[in-house]
Amino acid sequence: MKRVLSVFGDEFFPKFGRGMSASKRLRAQDAILEFFKTTRPELVYIMPTQGTCSFVAVLCATLDIPYILVSPHPHFYDKVKIDDKVFIRKAINSAKSFVLLDDTVPPTIEESDALYRDSIDFLCKVSSAVVFLYSEGTSQDFKAFMDDTCAKVPEKHLWELVYDKPKKLEF
Repeated sequence: MKRVLSVFGDEFFPKFGRGMSASKRLRAQDAILEFFKTTRPELVYIMPTQGTCSFVAVLCATLDIPYILVSPHPHFYDKVKIDDKVFIRKAINSAKSFVLLDDTVPPTIEESDALYRDSIDFLCKVSSAVVFLYSEGTSQDFKAFMDDTCAKVPEKHLWELVYDKPKKLEF
């Protein structure tokens, strides 16, 4: 079985500076790094949203793990903060491929949301495992997202990693 992962992450990955703890960022980086070294994926699909996933794309490039970026539509990434845009721009340059689900900008928020959900479905279908990387203090919205996504793909391997929790990795 090929080790193809689809990675989802929350928006709380520790940033550089702005009062953020360097040790918390290092712990988060080390946890995700250890996860990828342990699982040794052959391919990773990522929709680099704000926070964790934008970091994961750059980490995959650094570790020479082939990855494919997925975007629901043009300008999907315009809403992310500048730090994440820098990571996403770096990730685009090193990606094995880039999947754009629709080549037009949706005229309404509802259509944009539908394309986003279609992208999530796509990511879940193309992988052998779905991975959720999130902070110990993640939002209720992300927890609900994980529950909904897991319910849609009960046949998939589902992994969760709390990247800033001070304990050993558990699979």
